[in-house]
Amino acid sequence: ESGVVNAAAKCKTPNVEKKEDKTTAAIGDKVTFTVDSDVPTYPASAYNVAYELEDIMAEGLTFNDDLKAYGINANGKKELTPDTEFNADYTQSTTDGKTTIFKLKFDYSLIKDYTQIELVYSATVNEKIKIGSDQNTNKVKFTYDHKEKSSYTVLYSFGFDLTKRADSETGELLAGAEFELRQNGNALTFKKLSDGHYAVDPAGETKLVTGEQGKMKGKIIIDGLNVGDYKLKETKAPDNFNLMQGEKDVTITQNGEALEKHLLANTNNKEISKSAYWYQTVVDKRISGLPATGGMGTTLFYVIGSLLVVGAGILLVVRFRMGASNKE
Repeated sequence: ESGVVNAAAKCKTPNVEKKEDKTTAAIGDKVTFTVDSDVPTYPASAYNVAYELEDIMAEGLTFNDDLKAYGINANGKKELTPDTEFNADYTQSTTDGKTTIFKLKFDYSLIKDYTQIELVYSATVNEKIKIGSDQNTNKVKFTYDHKEKSSYTVLYSFGFDLTKRADSETGELLAGAEFELRQNGNALTFKKLSDGHYAVDPAGETKLVTGEQGKMKGKIIIDGLNVGDYKLKETKAPDNFNLMQGEKDVTITQNGEALEKHLLANTNNKEISKSAYWYQTVVDKRISGLPATGGMGTTLFYVIGSLLVVGAGILLVVRFRMGASNKE
């Protein structure tokens, strides 16, 4: 025999559980993970006992290189030492959007007196977080006695979709309008990904500008918002349009249904009820007296202008004749 003892035959089957300190997050947020795995009991004659933990994160998370491992028993919790109780391999590899962050191999002879091993580490949400998806999974794989178990968590993030129109909710799309999205009185900051498309970025800028062309004309799309209450403020209207007065309320609330946690409870859009985005249409009215192209106002300006030109001509003729009469 190999000397490896079947853990299931000798003790209660060990389990592993991974937890996260939050299930929804914004880009830039820190998420802390805790992994608890049971330590099986083997006979003293057992050798070559495998005890390994491997972590696999979604690409929307960046590992913070802060792993700590602990041994837990009736006497309390003790921090374990790398290269002594365990060896860590931090070589990262990515497959199908999932990145292997670390592989830990424990020396069973040095952890056998513990009932559990606990790992604590964190990651920061990045702009690759998937919006409207339940695929932001974070998995731990536990190998013991040549058997394998796993446990995973899911992280959710949401978005905002703005449409800017002239005069009515079906009016022409308006490019170049500038906005801020605020929370608790502070303007959030963003990174511009493309025309009208932004992602939350703690080191970014507050200005959001509606797109200039194509399907993004008059649009602002934001990725990576957490649940919460926000305020939308227009800071600069397009030329010849009035600024939106006051602020619009934006409420990001996660759907409570088990299979729809990646969606919002309310999208603010009657036609799109299942989405991870809050939809907002903002209408700017034209400045009074400035006509729409080709409207009656344009004709009126032409008529008034013509009358002024004619009047100026008559005045010149009258003055010329008066001057001539005085010379006689």
